[in-house]
Amino acid sequence: MIARWFWREWRSPSLLIVWLALSLAVACVLALGNISDRMEKGLSQQSREFMAGDRALRSSREVPQAWLEEAQKRGLKVGKQLTFATMTFAGDTPQLANVKAVDDIYPMYGDLQTNPLA
Repeated sequence: MIARWFWREWRSPSLLIVWLALSLAVACVLALGNISDRMEKGLSQQSREFMAGDRALRSSREVPQAWLEEAQKRGLKVGKQLTFATMTFAGDTPQLANVKAVDDIYPMYGDLQTNPLA
């Protein structure tokens, strides 16, 4: 009895729409996963220039001095930067700005390009 009911429901047009929608959803998820993997691989190949270094340690607190000393003992170059968001004003118009303060070693890889206002 259950087998007959299942077969009858399986061939119904409303269930066909559900199966097609489910198949489309699975295909979209797989396609997005594939695109995401390709983007990640492409970005990781250029990550040295994007990060201006090989690795980054991010923290909301200052890194312990012992960690920095250990990294330098192992022959690693260590650079510091501080990034924060703030409000600026252009005339009377407030704007959100991201501020990045870096030390003299920045960037370890790539070139720093600026576009000063004339």
